Amino acid sequence: MRPPTHPQALGTLLAPDIRPTFSAAQLLELGAELPPEAQRHEGLLALVLLHNGDPAQGGPGPTYVLGTDNFWALTRYNRSSYYALAVLELGEAVERQRGAR
Repeated sequence: MRPPTHPQALGTLLAPDIRPTFSAAQLLELGAELPPEAQRHEGLLALVLLHNGDPAQGGPGPTYVLGTDNFWALTRYNRSSYYALAVLELGEAVERQRGAR
């Protein structure tokens, strides 16, 4: 996914933080580029900014991910977006392994 390039649109999408607030259509309307599965998502989504180090110091820079209600629910236990992303990625990896058998 790519966030909108216009600073005001980006600010609008980041303002609610990790709470799913926008439909896929609203994200597209504000200039975000969504993968097909996100475009088909029927619930609300959040644009989540993850800081991954300063590019000027060799870091990869920010990453943007889309958060669903599941992402939001995970952050009720631990407020960290990084925690929620790690739990979701672990779950997806386990599911891929189970399907490979």
